[in-house]
Amino acid sequence: MKLHRLLNTLEALKKNLFDLHSNLKIQQNALTTNNADEIQNAIIEQEKILHNIRNCEQQRLLFMSQIFNSNEFNLEHNSISSLLVFLKNTDLENHNVLFALKNDITNLMDKINILNGQNSYIIENARKFIRDLMQNLYDISKKNFLDRKV
Repeated sequence: MKLHRLLNTLEALKKNLFDLHSNLKIQQNALTTNNADEIQNAIIEQEKILHNIRNCEQQRLLFMSQIFNSNEFNLEHNSISSLLVFLKNTDLENHNVLFALKNDITNLMDKINILNGQNSYIIENARKFIRDLMQNLYDISKKNFLDRKV
């Protein structure tokens, strides 16, 4: 029963990570097309998704702790990897499900990290452009003021 709750929590985590990945793609598109409303809506949605991910992670930690402390499972460490080793010898079906979930979550996290890095790069370049533009405008207005004075 504890294992099934853990698997359900990992499924929910996977779904939320997929939603986050989709949201980051929307943000990237909105950043490149300069759509402020879409960026704002995506950020609001992202906060909801991140809240759900935090809840899933808390549940995952709780269920892993319960599994680790129970007599039903003989685990060396409180980790998914240790649970996978145990299940490989005792419950191959749940082992395969857990292994697939772990791989899917890891792959999604890698994709999210890549998109997050790309979005950070786009944002940093936009900030630099705005900073340079502001500096140039300030310099031009300063020169005009001095030219008028002469």
